Amino acid sequence: MPNRYYPKNQRFYGKYTKGGEYMNASDTEYIGPYHYFGNRELVMTGAFPKDDSMVLMPFKRSGAKTPDVFFYDFLTSLNLAEFKTPVSKRPKPGPNDLKNGYMLRYFLKLKNDVSAPVFEIDMPQYDDTIDNDANNIDGFRYQRLSLRWKIDGPRYDEFHDDGRTNVKAYGIEDTNRRTVFAKNQEIIKNMIKVANLTRSGFANGDISTLMSPRTVISWGQNFKIFKDIVSSFELTFLNKCDEVERTIISEYFQRCFDIDIDNSVTDA
Repeated sequence: MPNRYYPKNQRFYGKYTKGGEYMNASDTEYIGPYHYFGNRELVMTGAFPKDDSMVLMPFKRSGAKTPDVFFYDFLTSLNLAEFKTPVSKRPKPGPNDLKNGYMLRYFLKLKNDVSAPVFEIDMPQYDDTIDNDANNIDGFRYQRLSLRWKIDGPRYDEFHDDGRTNVKAYGIEDTNRRTVFAKNQEIIKNMIKVANLTRSGFANGDISTLMSPRTVISWGQNFKIFKDIVSSFELTFLNKCDEVERTIISEYFQRCFDIDIDNSVTDA
């Protein structure tokens, strides 16, 4: 499956070559069905996208490599595993934090590991978690989360009246509990946004499946169980969709949650 999103009019399936057009990574001439995306910048084996589809390159009869083949070989020789390993840290509040009564806390979690715990990091590591090829923390693998955390005040909310309607001071535990609740509410809103995008895509003929309100509820229930927004989405909806349409639906998810889904894992 392609890593980027191609609209419906840029996806071409069911093609066939009798040879002399493409070759595989072993420089062997390819004969058989293929499909391509865009202006043939990505050509793959098979009439339709599958897990075992392989990238094809322009065929060259001589032993000399074309610039495209040379660049492909260069990319595949790179060591893309040279990422920094995040280190769990519990930063202490600084002078400004103590003055303001709040501090920012930063967290990471592996995107596609249901059992992986959420762990706290410091701000430099948080800023270094980006979608890049190396020399940083791998933003393709880790999901970032930041929370504004109250550190000063009474333990619980205090009120001027017995009816608890006139707040005297906001408590640390109650405020931070509301912060976490608000983050969960944000997740729910994004779930609904994804569902609305599937409805629009269905109406436009881009996809053949849409998320019903019952499916959104099931997604929320699975999220409570797995504690992972990607895995629960895949289990509830994505894995049940047509393989050809999963890239589009993953794009809907990315727009709402700013998280990329690895479709090579999803389709397995």
